[in-house]
Order: sequence, then structure tokens, then C-alpha cells
Amino acid sequence: MRIYNKLKTSAVILLVVIVSMNLISCSSKKAENTDNLEINIGYQFGTAYFPLEIIQINKIIEKKYPNTTISWKQLGNTAAIREGMLSGDIDFGFMAIPPFLIGYDKGMNWKAFTGLSSVPSSLVVNSPDINTLGDFTAQDKIALPQQGSVQHILLSMAADKAFNEPKKFDSMLLAMSHPDAMDILRTKNEIKGHFTTPPYTQMELKDKDMKIILESNEAFGEEFTFIIGAGKIENETDIKKVKILNEAIKDALIYIEANPEDSAAIFSDKYNMTIPESKDFMNMEGVKFNQEIKGVNRFSEFMNKVEYISKAYNEKEVIWDGYYD
Repeated sequence: MRIYNKLKTSAVILLVVIVSMNLISCSSKKAENTDNLEINIGYQFGTAYFPLEIIQINKIIEKKYPNTTISWKQLGNTAAIREGMLSGDIDFGFMAIPPFLIGYDKGMNWKAFTGLSSVPSSLVVNSPDINTLGDFTAQDKIALPQQGSVQHILLSMAADKAFNEPKKFDSMLLAMSHPDAMDILRTKNEIKGHFTTPPYTQMELKDKDMKIILESNEAFGEEFTFIIGAGKIENETDIKKVKILNEAIKDALIYIEANPEDSAAIFSDKYNMTIPESKDFMNMEGVKFNQEIKGVNRFSEFMNKVEYISKAYNEKEVIWDGYYD
């Protein structure tokens, strides 16, 4: 009987310990999930940012982390995102690899932590006299988001291949947001070309006088990640924010894959395209939404060669260690 009572007492004590440990664990998890975090995100225009739109529309972060405050800022180019990050108004920015490398080279305290998308970028022209890069005259103008943008570097790569003059078109460039450049290209006055991305490519090609003379993969030579996420990742709070954002991107990618009809409807509404056009784009060759980062070394080596950055950076130098976990 005494042995039974001892066993019974031990079992009760063990049960109390287990319950207490579970309560502590749950309390700890609850505290971790209810921290009052503020995450400020900067991004740009175009379908390459579609997973971020899904995060916003479906309130993925707010539902999972209700005490986290999210701020979204849509800006015209990476220079504006860099300024926002320097001022503290933006924690994480989404951009292409070349402007990220330029910022890093200039001392920006940021690391890439995720890929977001690969989408085709195209040089659209509005003149029947321009069929190749060699047909541009010195007086013609080409619009793109900014010097140092991925479109600028791709154009430099194409010029290097065609003419052995990577900076051949630098004096012909005008910095404009994609919506503004599309409107001006249609007037057939100020600019002859626009190096752009969907949905603006498709919108411009509805004009029978518009055509594509250069594609991004043709200039680069292989597939690459078009948009990455970057930010300052120095302490536990920064890491917690990055993990929340990475989780949200993963959930958005799963949603897009699992809900093609709903995703196409959201896409259609967001980018002013019909449902069939939206489906065509999302199934287009070269369009991929994923978190892989590809192309850092190739961009870096070329940009260093033509002196857009001071040295060639290996991807391990500029990508957050947690990306590889």
C-alpha cells in the first residue's frame, strides 16, 4: 500500500511539473507573439511585387501577429527606398539586385534576406525605325526607373555584348516611374524606348506601333531573381521582424499556388488586367514567385568591371546568414 501511495504521489508531482512547464512554455510563446513590433516596408510598382500585395490584401501578418503594426510605402525607385531606410522611415525594402549592390557598395547597412520573384523585363520602343539597339540615335531617349536600376544594368550588359561599350546609352537615359514612362511613350514625343516590366509591357504592346527589341534574359544570359528583400539585420528585434516577413512571403506564395482563380482575380483588380490576361501572365514562361536569390555574383562582377561599384561582392558577403538556414 505504501509503495502504491508513493507511486501515486510521484505521479501527481510529475503531472504538476509537466503542466507547469507547459504553462510556462505557452506563456513564453504568447509573449513572443504579442510583442508590439512595427514593420515598415518599401516597395515599387509592377507585378513582380504581387506576393506583397497578397500579404496586404489577405492581412497575413495582422492575422498571425495581431499586435504587429505594418506600414506599406509604394515608391517610384530604389533611391527613394534607400532614403527612407536612411531616415528610419523604412525597415525593409524590396528591389532588384543591382541597386541593392550599389547601396551596399556605398555603405548601406543592409543584407538581402529573401527573393520574391523572377519576371521578364523588356525594352519596348514606339518607333518603326528602331528594331535593334543599333538603331537608336544619340538624340533618342530611353526611360527606366533610375541609373543603377536593373533595367539600366541589363541595357549596359546588352551594349557591352553588341558594341563593347557598356555605357553607350547612359547619356540617353531618363529616370521615370513605370506608369509615367508608359504614358509618355504612348505620346511618341519625348522618349523612344521604355525598359519596363509587366503589366506595363502588356499595356504598351496593345498599341500596334509598340514592340519589344530586347528581353532581360537575353541581356543577362540566364535566369536571375528580379526582386529581393533587404534590410538592416543586426539584433534580435531585426531578426524577429525578418522572420515574420519571411513567414508572410512563404504564406503568400502558398496561397498563390493553391488558389489560382482567386489569385488571378486579385491580380486582375490590382493591375487593371482582365482575368484571362492575369492568368496568361501568371503562367508566362520566366515568371516565378519564390524566395530563391539568383544572379548576385554575375551582376556584381559585371558592375565592378564597368565601375558601377568599387569591387565584386560574393553573395555570401551581401546575403544574410539566416537565408541559408
